[in-house]
Amino acid sequence: MASRTVATGSAEDRCVRAPLRCARAALRCVRAPLGRRLLVQAALTAAYFCSGKIGLAYAVVQANATAIWPPTGIGMAAAMALGPRVWPAVFVGAFLVNVTTAGTVLTSLGIAAGNSFEAVVGAALVRRFAGGVECFSRPADVFRFAVLAGLASTTISATVGVTTLALAGYAAWAAYGSIWLTWWLGDVAGALVITPLLVLWSRPFRLSALRDRVIETVILTATVIAVSAVVFGGMLPSGLAHQPIAFLCIPPLVWSAVRFGPREAATAIVLFAGIAVAGTLHGFGPFAVVAPNESLLLVQGFVATMAVMVQVVAALVWERQRGERALQRSEARANVLAEASRLLGGSLDYDEALADLSGALVPDFTDWCVVHLARRDGTMRRVSPREGDPERQAVTEALARVAPPANWQTGSNPILDTIKAGRSVLVSRVTDDWLATAVADERYRRVVVERMGPRSLVVAPLTARGVTIGAMTFVSTRPGREYMPDDVTFAEDIAGRVALAIDNARLFRKVQQAGADAEQASEAKDEFLAMLAHELRTPLGAITTATALLANQADGSVGLRARETIKRQAERLARLTDDLLDVARVTSGTIVLARQPVNVADIVERCVRLLDGVGKLAHHRLELDVDPVWVEGDAARLEQVICNLLENSAKYTPENGLVSVRVTDEDGSAVIEVRDTGIGIAPELLPHVFDMFRQGARDLDRRQGGLGIGLTLVRRLVELHGGTIDVQSAGMDQGSVFTVRIPRIASPADSVPAASAVAGSGIMRRRVLIVEDNADARDMLRYMLEAGGQDVAEAADGHEALRAVREFRPDIALIDIGLPGMDGFEVARLIRAGAGTARLRLIALTGYGQPTDRQRARDAGFDEHLVKPVDPTRLLDLIAGE
Repeated sequence: MASRTVATGSAEDRCVRAPLRCARAALRCVRAPLGRRLLVQAALTAAYFCSGKIGLAYAVVQANATAIWPPTGIGMAAAMALGPRVWPAVFVGAFLVNVTTAGTVLTSLGIAAGNSFEAVVGAALVRRFAGGVECFSRPADVFRFAVLAGLASTTISATVGVTTLALAGYAAWAAYGSIWLTWWLGDVAGALVITPLLVLWSRPFRLSALRDRVIETVILTATVIAVSAVVFGGMLPSGLAHQPIAFLCIPPLVWSAVRFGPREAATAIVLFAGIAVAGTLHGFGPFAVVAPNESLLLVQGFVATMAVMVQVVAALVWERQRGERALQRSEARANVLAEASRLLGGSLDYDEALADLSGALVPDFTDWCVVHLARRDGTMRRVSPREGDPERQAVTEALARVAPPANWQTGSNPILDTIKAGRSVLVSRVTDDWLATAVADERYRRVVVERMGPRSLVVAPLTARGVTIGAMTFVSTRPGREYMPDDVTFAEDIAGRVALAIDNARLFRKVQQAGADAEQASEAKDEFLAMLAHELRTPLGAITTATALLANQADGSVGLRARETIKRQAERLARLTDDLLDVARVTSGTIVLARQPVNVADIVERCVRLLDGVGKLAHHRLELDVDPVWVEGDAARLEQVICNLLENSAKYTPENGLVSVRVTDEDGSAVIEVRDTGIGIAPELLPHVFDMFRQGARDLDRRQGGLGIGLTLVRRLVELHGGTIDVQSAGMDQGSVFTVRIPRIASPADSVPAASAVAGSGIMRRRVLIVEDNADARDMLRYMLEAGGQDVAEAADGHEALRAVREFRPDIALIDIGLPGMDGFEVARLIRAGAGTARLRLIALTGYGQPTDRQRARDAGFDEHLVKPVDPTRLLDLIAGE
C-alpha cells in the first residue's frame, strides 16, 4: 500500500507539474531575447498576411495586384522601428498571402523577395536621409520620407512583382503598364498612410494629453467620420454625389494636424482613408465615376496626397510648438541655473545650500537628487538634501540607512563609474534588469524600487579645477518623464555649479584655518618677543645699575674703561631689544606715531652728534648738506630711521671712507639721502635689502654685526609716515645710496624741538621698597639707592612685599611685574586695597612695554611704568619727585 501510495502520488505530481514546466519553458523562451524576436517576427508575419488578404480581395486588373495594399506600410514601419532584421517576417508574410491567392511557389517567392527588399531599402533610405523614426517631426523630413519611402522604394516591389508574373505567364505583357501602376499606387498609399500611423504610435507618448482634451478629441473624431461619410458615403443627393467636393475633408484633417500633432493627424488620415476607400468601392463619392480599379487609383492618389499634406502641416505646427516649448524650457532652466547660482553662492554651508537647491529642482526637473562626495581613501560621503515633505524625508533616511558601503576606487555602479571616469551616465528608462545589474545589494534595491520607484536617471560628475570630487544623481519617478541628452547637459550645468560651490566652501575653510593658524602664530610670536624682551631686560637692568654705581667710585683708568664698556654693551643690547619689539609692533600694526611738526635737518644733526659721540663715525669722513625741511612725524621714530641708516652706512664703509647726508625739498617731499663709499650691495641681494633677517655675505669674524632687522624697521617706519625708501648700488665695492621721501609741510612759526633731555640733580632721602625676584638686579638697585642716601628695604616676592609695606611703611615701592606666584599687578592692587597707602607711590619696573601693559599698570594702581633697563637718572628723578 505504501509503495502504491507513493507511486500514485508521484504520478499525480508529474501530471500537475508537467504542464507547469511546459508553461515556464515557453515563458522563458518568450522572455529571452531570441524568444522575443521570434514572437515579434510571428506577429509581424500574421499582420502582413491578414492585411494582404484584405487588400487582394479588391484586386481587379490581376489577382496579385491591387490598389489597396496596407502590408507595404506595415513592413516599412517594422523595418524603420526594428531594423532590417524583420525582413524574414515580411518575406514569409508576402509569400503566404500570394501563394494562397494566385500563382505558383516560384512567383510567390519572387513577389515576396520584392516586397521584403522594398521594406528594407525604404527604411534604410529614411534612416539615412530623413531622420529615421523622427522623420514626421520635421516638414523637410516628411517630404523626404514621401519621396524615398513612398515614391522611390515602392517601385522595387511593383517592378519585381509584375515582372515575375509576366515571366511566369500570369500577367500579359500588354497589360504590364496598368498592372504596374495599380501595384505601385497601392504600395504608395500603404506607405504614406499606414507607415506614419504605426511608427508614431510605437513611439513613447503620454495619454494624459488626450485625457485633458477628451471633448475636443471626440468632436474631432466625429467630425472626420461625419464629413468623410457625407462625401464618400452616398448621403448627398444624386446631383451632388459625384461632384468634386472631396475638399470638404481637408478642414477636419488640418484641424487634427494643428490642434493635436502628427500622431493624431496620422490617425485621422487612416480613419478618413478607410471611409473614402470603402465608399468608393461601393460607388459613392467624387472618384466613383469610372471603372472600379481606376476609381480606387484616384481615391488612393487623393488619400496619399492628403496624407503628405496633413503630415507636413502637423510637422510645421509641431516644430513651432516644440520650439516654443524649448524656448520656455530654456528660459525656465536658465532661471533655475540663476537661482542655483544664487543659492550656492549665498552660503558657504553647502549642505544648507543643497537643501534649498533641491526645492528649486523638484519637481520641475527631478523628483529626487542626491550628492555623493569622494574621499581620498575611496569611501564616499552621501549628502542628501533635507526634504520639506516628512514622507519624502522618511524615504531619504531609509535609503541612507540601508545604503551599502561603496568604494569608488574599486567598486562599480553608475555613481562610482561617473566618479572614476568623470563622465555623465544617462539611463532613459530604468528597467528591472538594469536595476539588478546596477544595484547589487538586494535589500537596498528593494527599498529603492518600493519606496522611490525610479523610472529614469542621470548621474553627472562634480568636477572642480579639473578634478572629479563626486557625483550628483537626478532621479525621475514620474510616468512619461524620461531624461534625454539635453537633460544631461542641464544636469551637468547644475552639477558644475554645485562642484564649484563645494570647492569654494572647502577653500574658504582652508583659508579660515590658515588665517586662524597664522593669527595664533602671530600671537605666539608676539608673546615670545615680549617674553624675550623681559628676560633680556632683567639682567640688563642689573648691568646698568652696576655701571651707574661704579661710575661714582674712583677706581682708576682700567676700572673706568671697564665700566664704560659695560654701559656701552648694555645700551647696545637695549637697542637690539627695542628694535625687535618695534618690528613686532610695526608688523602687527600696534605702533602709534606721536605726530608733530618736525624739522628733518635738526633730527639729522642730532643723529650725527649721537653717533659721533659714541665713536660710530670717528673713523669716517662725514659730509652734511642739510636744508631745513619740515614734516608731520614722530621725532623719536624719525631719529630711529636716520640713525639706523647712518649706522648702516658706517658699518659697511671701510675706515676713511665717505658717508654723506643730504636733506632737500623736492616736489613737495622731504628727501633724505644717505650715501657711502662702502662695500656696496650685490645685484642679487638688492631686491631683498629691506626683507627681514636678510644680510649680505659675512666673514667669520662678523665684524659688521647686527640681526638684519634694522632696514626692515626703517622701511616700515617710513611707510607709517606715508613715505617711501629705495636703495641703489652699482655693485660690490661701489657704495650705496639710500633715499627716503616723506611728504613735507609748511614751516611752523614756532618749532618743536626734536628731543629734549632733563637731568635730575638733588635727591631727597626717602624710604624705598624694592620688590624684585632677581637677586642681582635687587642688589644693584639697593646699592645705587643707598649710595644716593635712600633708606632701602627688599622683598623677593609678592607676599614679602605686602609684609614689608606693613612693617617698613615705604614712601616709594619699586615693583617688578614678573614676580613668581603673585605678579606685580596683583601686588599693587592688594597694596592699594590696604589702609594708609594713599601717599605711597608705586613704580612698575618691567620688561613688558606694550601699550596694553602700561594700561594694566595704571588700572592696577601704579603711578609710573618704567621699562627695563631703567635709566638711573630717570629713576632717581622719580624718587626725588621731579
